[in-house]
Order: sequence, then structure tokens, then C-alpha cells
Amino acid sequence: MATRIGVIKSISQGSSVIATAKDGTQRVLKVGDEIFLGETIQTTDFDSKVVITANDGKDIAIIGKDTLNLDKSVAHNESFGDDSVADVSAIQKALLDGANITDLEETAAGGNAAAGAGGDGVSL
Repeated sequence: MATRIGVIKSISQGSSVIATAKDGTQRVLKVGDEIFLGETIQTTDFDSKVVITANDGKDIAIIGKDTLNLDKSVAHNESFGDDSVADVSAIQKALLDGANITDLEETAAGGNAAAGAGGDGVSL
């Protein structure tokens, strides 16, 4: 049995919303339709607005011509979390306090990979 992710709460007037299953079958969605893990939700119009109410009660909006893959991150409503907001707040406070942002610690993914890569990078 398919795992229900949520339900279509609203669709802007004149918009088309299509759910595509993993096997390629498609269905046109309407308000009240359930959506399931593994489906891809696609809006077809640039002025579309679709609101999905997830199982946890939170709303997910798709605005414009866009696609949403209903994977486990959507099912569990994963996001960047409060820690990321706290990090941004700390950086903003440091800047307002006059801190030099070049003195901040580099991230693990940071650095200049092109510097020693044999000249494949671009220098200006």
C-alpha cells in the first residue's frame, strides 16, 4: 500500500496539477486528492499556486510552474531547521557589531578547490 504524504488543500483557479507515479502513470489532481510517497507533483502554469497539507498539518506551497518530488524529506517535513536560523542570526549580529567576516571560521565544504587544481579555475 502506498504511503500517504498529504492532501491537496487548494489549487489556484485555472491551474493544472499533475501527479506522476514511479511507474509513469499520471493523474490530474483536484482539491481533496491524496498524494503519496514517490510521486512527483507538477504544476503546468507560471501563475499556479497549489497548497498541500502534509500529514503533520503543515502546508507546503508550490508556486509557479514547478515540480515537487515527494520523497522522504517531504514526508518527514525536513528543513534546514532552527540551527541554521540561529547561525544566520549569529552572523548578522556579528556584522552589526562590526566583526570582520573574513575572520570567520571556514566551513568543511569551503576553500578554494580551483587554486591547486592545475589551472582549470578562472582568474580575474
